[in-house]
This record gives sequence, structure tokens and C-alpha cells, in this order.
Amino acid sequence: MENKDRVPTHEWFSSSNWEEAVNLDRGFILGVGYCYLEQLKSLFLGHNKPYYFFQTKWGRCGTTFLFSALRPDAIIVPSAWANACMVGRNKPDVLFRIWKEILLNLASMNVPLMMVDMPAAWHISNIEGDLGREEFELFKSERRALYFNAVVKPCLETNPNIEYVDLQDLLPYDSKLIKENHEGINRVQSPWHLTQKLMNCVGNHFLLFTQGKYEKQIFLEEVIKLNNEC
Repeated sequence: MENKDRVPTHEWFSSSNWEEAVNLDRGFILGVGYCYLEQLKSLFLGHNKPYYFFQTKWGRCGTTFLFSALRPDAIIVPSAWANACMVGRNKPDVLFRIWKEILLNLASMNVPLMMVDMPAAWHISNIEGDLGREEFELFKSERRALYFNAVVKPCLETNPNIEYVDLQDLLPYDSKLIKENHEGINRVQSPWHLTQKLMNCVGNHFLLFTQGKYEKQIFLEEVIKLNNEC
């Protein structure tokens, strides 16, 4: 019997290209993740790559089964999932379980999949605790990293369908490739917005990945070079 109380979520209406992508048979890139997805649109357009995306909005996406109905050529997951649990309403174990299920669902589509975890400027966030602002944030971030590494990373690093890159461990908290640092903002709720320069770097190496020309070390070296040039 149909549940008349069920209504589409705001996420469904505002963050999904589902209607456009569901009837396509290959020939497009699928993006799954956060606001970074919007930043990749112009890059892929410049390479004549049709691109459709689904924003997961804090990882609270209860429709993971929908992804398996899509038929993309490749999938990019520019993510702040590991960071978002710092300000998310759910406990990390709930969020990490959801994200792990989404990733395994995407990986089951058996197409090239790259996930890039983004850095955060926690030293300028407005989260505060008993240890004081900065000490609390960095301490909590380190605990988050340990939990993420234990719960989610194994399914990323052992799955042959997934290429995983962790920029949080590569870039410092004060990197100018994070917009909140670059623009000199004092305190923010979500300190992980990125400059277009870094997103273009991510997108270009993803395209190399889909062509079988990708080298992870070269990708990481370019990110470090961009950071040093800021």
C-alpha cells in the first residue's frame, strides 16, 4: 500500500540531475558528493564531457539504490564526508555507515571511480569545546581521522574499482587552497570550501584517470606545488 505521507526531500529537488541521467546509457560522468560538484561543471563542459551529479547533503541520502540504475562512464566523488561529521547532527558511526554503503553501491557499477577527500581549515571554524576553540577542533579532527581510517578507508583502498586520494592528510590546515584561508575569513561553520584552482586540478587528473593515463604521485605533487605557489 502506498505511503501517502512520503514526499520527495529537498535534496531530491535541489541537488539531483536524476531525471536527466536515468534514461542515459553511458556517455556521461556522474558526480556524487558535496558543493564541489558544482565547481566541476565548467571544467567538464570545456572538455565536452556530459556531466550529471547528485549532492548527498551531509551524507544523509536514503536512496543509495538509485545509483545502481544509472549507467555512467565514470564516477567522481569530491567529498568532505570525513570532515562533515565534525558538524553533522548524527554520530560519526551512523554517517560513516551510510557513506560506506553509498561507496560500495557506486563501486558495484564497475566503472572507473575516483574519490577525493578534501581538506579543512579547522583552525578558523566556529566550533568550540572544553579544550578551547583551536585545540578542541584539531583534537576532534584527529579522532575523526582515526575513526574514518578504520571504518571507511579499508573499503576504499582494497576495492579495485576505487581510486582514493586524501587531500586532508596532504594539505595543511592553513592552506590557501581552502577559500576560507585564502579570503582571510575569521570564523566559519563549514571551513572546507576550495579554490577553483584546486578543483580544476582534481578534475583534470580525474579525466586522466578515466583515460588510463593517471599517476597518483604526479597528482599529489601538483597539489603540493599549487599549495606552495599560493
